[in-house]
Amino acid sequence: MNSNDLGNRGFGTWQPFSLAAQQALLRALPASFGVYSMRVSGPAPMLRGSSDLAYIGKATNQNGVRGRIRQYFHPGWKQSANLEM
Repeated sequence: MNSNDLGNRGFGTWQPFSLAAQQALLRALPASFGVYSMRVSGPAPMLRGSSDLAYIGKATNQNGVRGRIRQYFHPGWKQSANLEM
């Protein structure tokens, strides 16, 4: 599966994921629950074949997709502590 396959299944517009684009990305995301995916700029090798998808996740709580993606930009204290080790 790749990003074209997801587009055929109803996934919407791709937004850049970077610190520079953070505010625009968060404004474009829904505050409701849903599924999101992240892709890389080119095909990445996988166990079988290759794909440009790096991750597919879901947001199921009251913070929705916007809140879930915000967590990637602002990790909690446990994640920050693990990064420093």
